[in-house]
Amino acid sequence: MFSAEQRGEGEARPTGLTRTVWGVRQKRLSCQVAVLLDDPEILDTVFAAVLAELAARHRGAGWKWVETSFESYIGYYQIEEGKFARLYKQEGVLSEDDAARFDELTALDEAEALDAAGREELAALQAILEGSYRAAQKAHSGLILYVDPRGAAQICAGLVRKEDKAAAIAAGLLTAPQHGTEDTPKSPISQKLRENLDRVVQGARQHAVLRDPELLLDLLAFQLSHALHWQKPFGISLGEVPNWPTTGAEGYALDPRLSEHPAREIQGRDLAKSFRPFRQKGRAHIRGELTRFLAAQYQGGDAKLAALIEKETQPRTREIWTPNAANFFSRVSGPYLSKIWREMLDLAEDAPSAVAFDKLKKAEKVAQLESLFSEAAAREALGVTEEQASRIANWLPEGMS
Repeated sequence: MFSAEQRGEGEARPTGLTRTVWGVRQKRLSCQVAVLLDDPEILDTVFAAVLAELAARHRGAGWKWVETSFESYIGYYQIEEGKFARLYKQEGVLSEDDAARFDELTALDEAEALDAAGREELAALQAILEGSYRAAQKAHSGLILYVDPRGAAQICAGLVRKEDKAAAIAAGLLTAPQHGTEDTPKSPISQKLRENLDRVVQGARQHAVLRDPELLLDLLAFQLSHALHWQKPFGISLGEVPNWPTTGAEGYALDPRLSEHPAREIQGRDLAKSFRPFRQKGRAHIRGELTRFLAAQYQGGDAKLAALIEKETQPRTREIWTPNAANFFSRVSGPYLSKIWREMLDLAEDAPSAVAFDKLKKAEKVAQLESLFSEAAAREALGVTEEQASRIANWLPEGMS
């Protein structure tokens, strides 16, 4: 769903029109005079005319297209149904003087001591912070204007039609979808398992970046000072960056600072009384808390920034994750298990040991692979070489890194 600032270009404005139905009697409010209409066709004609008048105000403002809707709400479902992509406003930045003035006006407003001129000035500064659509965004997108159940005009803007997406991607406004082609062979790894493996990879990155507190602080300062709202290093605004697979601690040894002692819930308590003893625990404690919570929010940023951070921190997924029956082997097909067995032990498909493994039941294959990856005695019994042992110790399913 969308917030008020996402839905339109400003606050909702009364249209002077409501559209509520009770049987055949329809009620319209215009110029503060109640008019009762019994003819639905007349009602719809009047309603459409007012919507058209409102839409006309937005045409010529640079939008690629402007439409109206009789719906009382435009949200996620309608956007998905229309196969629209979505562009968002570019937030503005206040100068130092304007920021100080904004704080001053906000304080007066909260104290109910702001006059009409002050409210107008505050609204103008707020509009800068909320941002606006740039000309390039408008050139590739449009808006739908509708009237909500309260009779207020609403705008769902920044919508990119299916046929305009390629041009928007070329202009750098949208990211190209990462889908395989029809010729791409089907992955042996299910989507649900893929999501679990992605969480493990994310945990490995957090596990690694946790070693460099200064880098985390530098990244945070960079994000905050550059308003990185989409391709951002930390998932701070989202609240959680998943790093714990549904299989729990099975073969997973994440740094306990990332998995234990979550943020304490102090809703309804005196925050000042809670903050004082927190500060008294000292700088080392506060720095440690900041470091671990920042690490838990790390999610990468864009590809180039993520590559730079990984070069600095050297994450190694197998440092914290070992494939076993519960977290991987039992969740893929038997033929794929046979393929892994051959790859780890340098076996040809027609090698006797490979043929024998291939004839095993899936549960037996799972057990043998788990032993191969987890037990030194099993590797010794099989005569695993140093090169094979290194391959086993570093192996990851496709798509992990």
